[in-house]
Parts: sequence; C-alpha cells; structure tokens
Amino acid sequence: AFQHLLLHDAPHVRDSAFADTRRDWLTYLDRVAAYGSNGVVVPGVFQYINFDLVEDGRAVHPRDDPTRARHLAWRRRFGELFEDAKQRGLDVYLATDMPTLTPALERYLAGRMGRVDPERPELWAVYAAGLAELFDALPQVEGIVIRVGEGGALFNVRGWDYRSEFAVRSTRAVRAMLRALLPVFERHDRTLIFRTWSVGAGELGDLHTNPATYAAVLGDIDSPSLIVSTKYGRGDFYGFQEINPTLRMGPQRRLIEFQARREYEGFNAFPNYVGGSHGAALRELLAANPRIVGTWLWTQEGGPLRAGPMSLYPRHGLWAWIDANVYATARLAHDPGLDPAALAEEWARRTVGGDSAA
Repeated sequence: AFQHLLLHDAPHVRDSAFADTRRDWLTYLDRVAAYGSNGVVVPGVFQYINFDLVEDGRAVHPRDDPTRARHLAWRRRFGELFEDAKQRGLDVYLATDMPTLTPALERYLAGRMGRVDPERPELWAVYAAGLAELFDALPQVEGIVIRVGEGGALFNVRGWDYRSEFAVRSTRAVRAMLRALLPVFERHDRTLIFRTWSVGAGELGDLHTNPATYAAVLGDIDSPSLIVSTKYGRGDFYGFQEINPTLRMGPQRRLIEFQARREYEGFNAFPNYVGGSHGAALRELLAANPRIVGTWLWTQEGGPLRAGPMSLYPRHGLWAWIDANVYATARLAHDPGLDPAALAEEWARRTVGGDSAA
C-alpha cells in the first residue's frame, strides 16, 4: 500500500502520492477503529534505521552515505501517518522478517563476522542497537512484529535495498535473537510480537503447530515485553482445520491470528462469512489459556502476494466480504459470546441501510 510513495533518491517521498495515500490511510484507520480495533500493523522497519548506536555511529552507514538522508525522510513522513493512528486510539506496530538486510548492513556484518550467522549473539546485538535507535526516533511505534519462519526471495523486490533471508532455522538461533532483542524492548517499554508461523523447513518447521517444538524453542523464554502470535487453526488459514494446540500452552502472553481476506476462498472470490468459526475458536481458546491477551486480524495480505482478485481494504477491489469479516471478528474479540448471525445482520444494516431490495 505504501510502495509507490517511496523514492530511492531525493526528495525520497512522492508528495502527490503521499497526500492520496494519507486519505486512504485515514479512511482505513477510521473504519477499523469504529469496529473496535485498537492497533494497526505496518510493514517495514529497517528503512527508518541508520544504526547510529553501532560503534561510532558511522560504522554501517558512513557520514556521506545518501541512504542516511533517505531514512530520515521516510522516518519523518511516516511518522506523520503513525501519529494519525495514535490520535485515533490505534497503537502502531511495525512488521519485519528476520534477518532483514541492506547492502550496507550486510557489508558491515560480513566485515565483522564473515557471514550472517543467526546463532551468534553478536549478530543480534547489531539489530538490537538499530531497534533502540528506532524507538528513540519514532515514539509513535508501540512495538515490532517479527517473523522468522518464512522470508527470502519470494518477498524480495528487485532493485529494492531491503531484503530478508530465510536463515533463522534453529532453536539456538531463535533463542539468541530473543535474548538479545528483548532487553531493548523492556528498556523502551515496547512490545516484541514474535510470530510462530513457519513453512515446514528445518528444525523450526513445525514450531507453529507442534506443542513439543513450541516448548523446546520458547518454553522458558518470557518477558513483560514479549507476546507470541499464532494462527488459530492447525496450519494455514484454511477451512476445516482443528484449533491450533500450541495456543493452549506456554507462559508467554499470546495473540490469536485471524484472517478476513481469505486466501482459502480465493481472496473473497468465493464469499465466506467466518464469524461463526472465529467466535467458536475464541471461546474455546480463552477457556483453555488465560495468557491470551488479544487478537490480530489480517485485513490485507495473505500469500500468494499477487494472487487475485487484488484488493486494498476498504478502498479498492472486492472488499465487501472482507468488511463483514472484519466487523464480526472485531466485535467478537471484545465479546466472544456475541451471536455471529446477529453480527452479520448488524453489519448488513450498517452497510446497506434502508435499501429494502438489498
């Protein structure tokens, strides 16, 4: 949604596109806030960081590196959007895959360590310094959502300086990352949301759905700044899945992930109202785990990234069924005992008003 704003060279933000996007952004914020949401997740982290807290402040980006000005410009303009959210009672979380690399960061890490090795704590100390800089520079950001179980070529854009690697593949790497990063979140009173989603590869392949793997990887790691986020079904967002057993366990605070733009129905090409499924999952999981503190409802995305029909909720494309699912799931998050059928009728009345034919 934001890619067309960003310019590699000065002035770094396309002003005319920024004005249009801000209108869409405010439309989105106002709608989800009215439905009961209290936060928003925005992709991207490292386009705001110059690693000024690493060594002398110029070790990653030298003083004459034009990237520095680019990051400051993006920090300033996106700070305006993040402030819009805060004014509407919505906390801002930024999302990233780990590790994410830029050419400058990769050169620095290679010079220091020879290669990017996610099991080495000194690697994550560099990322921790970058996040400390981010929290000081963008006080509107409440926290970071981190995914390690998917990433790399599928998500990287040719010519774009920011790319991820699917490199965190071991228990040792996850634990090294969390132990290095969590103290930064604690000192800055921010939240690290760690996603358990994984695509089946390597030692962490079944972290998302296997209680034994979850316990081995995360069992004794906890912090007042940590929340672990997990999809509600045992697998991806497909129909006819049982409840994810890993959401019943663990000492950590937990988020339940739901999806309103459903890939299982061809991104709403085949309409499906999921209020009943989401309400049942909420009731069952809340009864089983008192550490569940909230939900995260996906209103956009869900791969394959360019599968159709394309939409940008609530501005472009076929988004009526997305809206019905957003409305019902947000209301159910506040009160899982509500009747999904009654919520569907409420949504229809709000949407079509007094149109007797509709």
